[in-house]
Amino acid sequence: MMMVFMTNWDVLDLQNKILRVGGEDQYIISDLGSTFGRLGNNNLPLFYRLGRKVNSPKSYIKTSFVKEVEDGEVKLAYKGKNRGLFRGFTVDQARWLARLLGRLSEQQIRDAFRAANYSDADVRTLTTAVNNKIRELENAIGGRNLAELR
Repeated sequence: MMMVFMTNWDVLDLQNKILRVGGEDQYIISDLGSTFGRLGNNNLPLFYRLGRKVNSPKSYIKTSFVKEVEDGEVKLAYKGKNRGLFRGFTVDQARWLARLLGRLSEQQIRDAFRAANYSDADVRTLTTAVNNKIRELENAIGGRNLAELR
């Protein structure tokens, strides 16, 4: 779910693994280089790459995160090769992520982007975009009270 949150379009199975350790799922992500931009324009094979951008705060702020919630499943706004990693998210899983993300302060989000050496303008844009996506997730799952965790 976080890969779509960050609009990572370079989501190869070899870069994203789910390991079961001691009865718990643990996630390994080895490449975040194609994030914070825009996904491709469509789902057609070979053409899903058209229109994608990386490291573009102005594009990232315009992207959507959640497409809809249907039958207890949170469907993400993802176009591209869907390798099964972006399906089957339950409302409870989305609520867990929303609560975790909701704990981030404005300053923590800004500091993360500042540490990545973004300009002041880009830090503001990315911080706004991250907060928008957190609210989008909260609203999609009916978790308006989650904002109180901030």
